[in-house]
Amino acid sequence: MKRFKTRSQAVLGSLASLGVVAALLPAMLAPAAPAQAAAPPNLALGATATASSIETALPGNTAAMAIDGQSGTRWSSTYVDATWLQIELPAASPIDHVKLVWPNAAARKYALQTSLDGTSWTTARDMTSTTGPGRTDALDNLGVASAKFVRMLGATRWSTFGYSISEFEIYAVPAPVKPAGVNLVPAPVDLMAGTGTFTLAADSRIVASGAAMAPASYLAQIARRSTGFALPIVDGPATSKDVEIVAAAGSGPAVKTGGYLLSTGSNGAKISANDAEGALNGVQTLRQLLPQWIESTSVVSTAWTAPGVQITDYPRYQHRGVSVDVARSFFTVENIKEYIDNAAQFKMNRLHLHLTDDQGWRIAIDQPASNPSTINYGDLTAIAGATAMTYNDAGVLMGTELGKAGFYTKDDYREIVRYAGVNGMVVVPEIDLPGHTNAALHSIPQLNSAGSKPTLAAGATTVPHNGTGNVGYSSLDANNAATYEFTKHVLAEIAAMTPGPYVHMGGDESHSTSHDDYVSMVNQISGQIATTGKTAIAWNEASSASLPAGSVIQFWNGNTASTAATVLARDLKVILSPAANTYIPQKQDNAQSAGGTWACGGPCTLATHYNWNPGTYLPGVGEDRVLGVETVQWGEWLRGMDQVQEYQFPRLLATAEVGWTPQVERDYTDFSKRAAALGGRMQLEGINYFRTAGLDWTTSAPAPALDPAPAPDSSLTGTSPVDLQIPTAGFFGGERLTARNLPANAWVFLSVHSDPVDIGWVRTNAAGDAPFTVPGTLTKGTHTLAAQAADGSVLGFDDLEFAVVDVPTPTPTATPTETATPTATPTATATATATATPSATATPSATASATATATSTPSATTPGTGSSAGSLSTGAAAPGESMSASGSGFKPGSTVVFTLHSEPMELGQAVADANGNASLVFVLPAAAAHGDHHVVLEGVDTNGAPASVALPLTVGPAASGATTEGTSAATTGAAADAAGGQLSSTGFNSSLLGGALLLAAAGAVALALNRRSIRSH
Repeated sequence: MKRFKTRSQAVLGSLASLGVVAALLPAMLAPAAPAQAAAPPNLALGATATASSIETALPGNTAAMAIDGQSGTRWSSTYVDATWLQIELPAASPIDHVKLVWPNAAARKYALQTSLDGTSWTTARDMTSTTGPGRTDALDNLGVASAKFVRMLGATRWSTFGYSISEFEIYAVPAPVKPAGVNLVPAPVDLMAGTGTFTLAADSRIVASGAAMAPASYLAQIARRSTGFALPIVDGPATSKDVEIVAAAGSGPAVKTGGYLLSTGSNGAKISANDAEGALNGVQTLRQLLPQWIESTSVVSTAWTAPGVQITDYPRYQHRGVSVDVARSFFTVENIKEYIDNAAQFKMNRLHLHLTDDQGWRIAIDQPASNPSTINYGDLTAIAGATAMTYNDAGVLMGTELGKAGFYTKDDYREIVRYAGVNGMVVVPEIDLPGHTNAALHSIPQLNSAGSKPTLAAGATTVPHNGTGNVGYSSLDANNAATYEFTKHVLAEIAAMTPGPYVHMGGDESHSTSHDDYVSMVNQISGQIATTGKTAIAWNEASSASLPAGSVIQFWNGNTASTAATVLARDLKVILSPAANTYIPQKQDNAQSAGGTWACGGPCTLATHYNWNPGTYLPGVGEDRVLGVETVQWGEWLRGMDQVQEYQFPRLLATAEVGWTPQVERDYTDFSKRAAALGGRMQLEGINYFRTAGLDWTTSAPAPALDPAPAPDSSLTGTSPVDLQIPTAGFFGGERLTARNLPANAWVFLSVHSDPVDIGWVRTNAAGDAPFTVPGTLTKGTHTLAAQAADGSVLGFDDLEFAVVDVPTPTPTATPTETATPTATPTATATATATATPSATATPSATASATATATSTPSATTPGTGSSAGSLSTGAAAPGESMSASGSGFKPGSTVVFTLHSEPMELGQAVADANGNASLVFVLPAAAAHGDHHVVLEGVDTNGAPASVALPLTVGPAASGATTEGTSAATTGAAADAAGGQLSSTGFNSSLLGGALLLAAAGAVALALNRRSIRSH
């Protein structure tokens, strides 16, 4: 059946013997990371712009707005086809490419022209577009040798409006090549192609220590559930199979907090950051580089590869928030955790909880030691914790069902804070004051006084519950001492439970409160927050009061000029949540039944949420005063997480990129393609995202529910339809192999014939690779591996040789004359059969090296003997020979150290699989003395107690001209990467690298699980 098989190990062997491989080895072991190429300067930023016309109704939209580097501003023309916008450069320059951003009105047809004198023009390119406003035209490879003037000469407008250009960018040299098919949201600051690809394998580790441990644990928990790999978190040097995470001062970009460097490729994956926050941001990017199946909650067999990239990245703003309205309709702790999971992956790092409003009160408050007004704070949750949204004034149900009631205990709140922190998010609690307080007034009689609103009915002590969506009718009383006693205690309790620096006091829509009373209450309440050591955040209506210096205004609607003046005059910071660009549930499409349209005069689309610039939104308020951006979900209509997700996604992705990515790197056309590529990923996570029209959303079809009928033996003879490229070597159970040349991005069913065993469904990658685990129940010999489609058709077949090493029954010939007492009595059952009686041996201390290295002599112990629980591929070997060792009885996921005991020399480490088995392929050290030794495997058993396996080995001279079977395996590039990565982490002197070791480094050892087996002897 091996119609396609060819092998060329003899060539490699000859090269090794001639020293050719040795000359290439250093470069193979430590490939240099490609240098980060700087983006070329935009020549237009230092230029002068003129235009044939400016739109009469918008005289501020001058030509200069097209070259100010801000996509939120624009030039717009009169309604004439023959219109031009001209850029004069400071000096003549070559022109390689130009980018035109058309935000609101666009050209259907135009010419890009260049000139040296501004009089004689040459057309560099004629352009005709089938896409209207909101597009970006990239005119590449213009090849203009020299020009001082560049202009857009309009021929035909897109519609009755004029032309509108927000950015006219001009470049003298090509932009650095970015890797194709890398779809990251938010887009990183700098993304370059790396070398090769990175493969996460069954024996991969996450190498981390110190502050990097938390991000490492975060990655491990996500990746373990989908890959099924152990992925232990270890300290020490990393190999090409590992993910290394570093979080230490001076390791990441020096620009801003939260930045990171990320490299992936054939020499491994590495995240470097100055702190844990940056390292976690790097983990979120690596997560998106891996196949979308990384988000699966069950194990998927697929090729876990990431493209080679070099990334330098950091956030534009430090506050990238999501606001959740739990007051109008309650969400449980588990709901909020789901919300956190969904948002944090896109580097959103603030969770704003709107805990109180007219419809309900959602946080428990304890009784204070001093309570002059005898307020029963427990009634806040006992009464208003049981209310929510109901019907509007016309009696129409608000939403698809009644709002959800409920509240958080203090332990609930602390758990939300803890979980948010694990996911890199800081909780910002909001107690809405002095308006939006009907729930408090409904619960606490002492707050109902002469100046409170609504007015009490005759004989009532509290106002009734109001489940409508009405706003602005409720207010606390500015002249009631109980008001400030209440707010002081509530805010102090909230501050004490919140480790983050902020407490949000609301302050919006207090329409029933007089101006003077409003200012008085805001001043006192913000001062109360300051006494807790927290920074106050308030909605922009509070800018009319005297907030403490350093406070934060959150803008949502209203007069931008007056808000900007207050921010500048009082040294405040600002969070931007303009309703049109961030509010949920404003409809994003008319197809959505519920939701408002007031913010945009129609749907607030994905493009609307993307195409705005926080750096220019408030006049005169620059980047340094913008703390960040926040998407805000309100609960008038939305019920349950499914509905929230439909309105929140994919618009949350837009806000994430607005808050993270530099303005000059943002482009809606490019963003929409990247967002659509994440569709399958969000589907796997169970996010009920809205499928925005016009985007090519990817999917993640699950594996077929039914397995195909076994392929008849008659279909598995002759020539396979494709060459699956299964190596000719024999393999042990548990090893990872890859069937190749199958349909791309498809589910294929793998099974083994002769000994009928179903391997199961495997998802191929874009190259048609289908990785799988060799079943451990096969009998020794040659079997047939079959690959089938869902309809049962045979896609390919190949030989699969299963190797079983026969271990002789022990026959001790003498009693050991000397043994050493171990420091602790092992309780492990992992022992091995001895074929010869050993003399005293020693147990070395564990190291992180993956290939044999000499170590200092540790305290002596005796390797265990007894019932067989391990094996060597051969009982006799020569220095420099490749071989394998395996043992069982270890704790799954634990690290097992392999040592040549008598020397002593560490041979490497492996991770025990789900069945407690650990195996390692290694090269016997050239320094190993001739004679009897033991290969000892040491780790812990399932109870955490010491466990060891001792396997007898005789070391002798190599036969003349002999070549071990370990050097006759397939020579794949992946194997070369794996071997090179292992060697680069050792301290091996080059003079010890014999022919067999050179072959391993050159790629002659094809392995997964760090333990490729060889034919049995």
